[in-house]
Amino acid sequence: MEDLAKMNLEDLMEQSSMLSPLRPGDVLKGKVIQVGKDYALLDIHYKSEGHLPLNEEKLVSAKYSVPNIEEGEELEVMVDRIDRNDDTVYLSLEKLRAQRLLERLKRAYETEEILEGEVIDIKDRGVIIDLGLPAFIPISQIDLSFIKKEDLDKYLGKSLRVVITNFNEKKGTIKASARKVLEAEKERKRRETLESLKEGIKIGGEVKRIIDSGAFVDIGGLDAFLPISEITWSRIKNPLKLLKIGDVIEAKVIKFDEESKKVTISIKALTEDPWKSIEKKYSPGDKVVGKVTKLADYGAFVELEEGVEGLLHVSDLSWARVRHPKDVVKVGDMVELAVVSVDPEKRRISLSLKQLLPDPWDNIEEEFPIGKKVKGEIIRFYDFGAIINLNMNEGIRGLLKPDEVSWDYNKDKPFARLKKWMIEEFQVIGYDRENRYVLLSRKRLYPNPWEDIEERYKVGSLAEGEVVRIANFGAFIKLEENLEGLLPAKEITWDRVSDPLKQIKKGDKLTLKVINVDKENKRITLSLRQTKPSPWDELKEKFPVGSVVEGKVTNITDFGVFVELTKGIEGLVRLSELSAAKRIDDPNEVVKIGDWVNVMILSYDDKKRRISLSIAKAEEKLEEEEMKKYIQEDARPITLGDLIGDSLNKVKEKYSGE
Repeated sequence: MEDLAKMNLEDLMEQSSMLSPLRPGDVLKGKVIQVGKDYALLDIHYKSEGHLPLNEEKLVSAKYSVPNIEEGEELEVMVDRIDRNDDTVYLSLEKLRAQRLLERLKRAYETEEILEGEVIDIKDRGVIIDLGLPAFIPISQIDLSFIKKEDLDKYLGKSLRVVITNFNEKKGTIKASARKVLEAEKERKRRETLESLKEGIKIGGEVKRIIDSGAFVDIGGLDAFLPISEITWSRIKNPLKLLKIGDVIEAKVIKFDEESKKVTISIKALTEDPWKSIEKKYSPGDKVVGKVTKLADYGAFVELEEGVEGLLHVSDLSWARVRHPKDVVKVGDMVELAVVSVDPEKRRISLSLKQLLPDPWDNIEEEFPIGKKVKGEIIRFYDFGAIINLNMNEGIRGLLKPDEVSWDYNKDKPFARLKKWMIEEFQVIGYDRENRYVLLSRKRLYPNPWEDIEERYKVGSLAEGEVVRIANFGAFIKLEENLEGLLPAKEITWDRVSDPLKQIKKGDKLTLKVINVDKENKRITLSLRQTKPSPWDELKEKFPVGSVVEGKVTNITDFGVFVELTKGIEGLVRLSELSAAKRIDDPNEVVKIGDWVNVMILSYDDKKRRISLSIAKAEEKLEEEEMKKYIQEDARPITLGDLIGDSLNKVKEKYSGE
């Protein structure tokens, strides 16, 4: 009996030794023989049962979940690990499922198979889609159109059809693209559409995108452009408001470029153009009634019939000046008008309200005789003159030409003294019937101050004046009624300041020097600074070229040092003039800002107001002067004995040292 038992044990061991060794990753089949709390035991035809955890970490998504494990059930599993101490074999169902799914996804990647999955997470630069394993779709690959980051949330839970674009087994990452699927589908539809597409056909489509100039419509894998002008014959404020994204519309193909594959469509082309027979309906001089549909600064648009509008220009609203159409009409008003012109090619009808009213120019000479003084409001400036409103109710306008503004006529800025909406007095001097202007003059209300100007304001003389206007280039000085002079900014002060105009203000009364009188161009140029001595000339007189002056270092640059010689006047010491002893590459080695240094004046440049200085030559000159002074103070006769005595003393010092 013991021998039999021994034999059976030996047989079992022999049989066990004949079993193929198991390794992690092996795939085998096993039968569930027991289901415990944490593990199920499987008969895997090995020397020990396999342990299958019941709560494995999920490697694939829930949509691939397996039913509960029951006794007697046969399962295909993967060897996870083997405990070599007791030969316990640990199995994994999840790793096998993950491996099989990876193989499935790899085949799909290689064959570009279309897969479908649900978006399960949102990331900064894209979304995560569930393909059993998570796959990343970059934001640029989600749709055909551009997607903003803030719009990604709307894709959460949405099912997408994708192809895998990157499969990295080592890193365990998968990238996918829904855009490629959409592009392929669009291309298929596009080819089908192109085969049947031609100009003049009626076609349906879906509005995909709206821009300021129109809308893009998908007509079957191909985007056609619907210009804003092709939406309706009627003139409405914004035809694009008739459309919204997702609308299904019908339109007519009005242009198809087979080479570029660009298609232009039109909704309004499905109906007849109301302008086709416009000249038969409307002629110049006709009286018409229309509805005001839109107001603009330049006029009002009036609808005469559906799709036909005319322009009632602001100048045709009244014989009087109208600042804005809203002062006469409003949107919705029904108005009677006269047709001025009809242009079918440009699709324009000009209308007029004032032509139905009496013309005030019929008795212009009686109301505005030559020589009459009149008051008017300045309403506009042009190069050829200022427009003056003389009669608000009747719309009579005057023209003030530039040379009639004042006796001191300024060609560059003739209207500098006048402002828009000012009410001024003028004199009637004539009529421009062609352009319907009463010709006016302002200067003829005053005597001509320029007749003896050169006698009254001699160059070099002093004049009293008041600052009346300040511009960025200087100040205008009132010398007498209707006579102004210009004080240029550079003539205000000798000091070097960033903004000399800040030293004067409007209303200041100044004593100025006349430096130029141009009678032909009616200009007097004045100077405030020339009423005082020039600091530049004073400096040149006080310190001629070759003088040594003490100055303060105010700035250090890579090309030299600036030294202030007197208030507001600086000179430059170049690098080569910093030292005679050695070459200076960095001025900071020699001086610092705030130092007082001796400099020699090398030259003055009157035109550019520049002074060249030298520290090196100043030092040489000062040393030379000191040496001369020393020699003069210590000078005495030298005898032969003195020379012999010095020689003997040197010899004694030499040998005593040894």
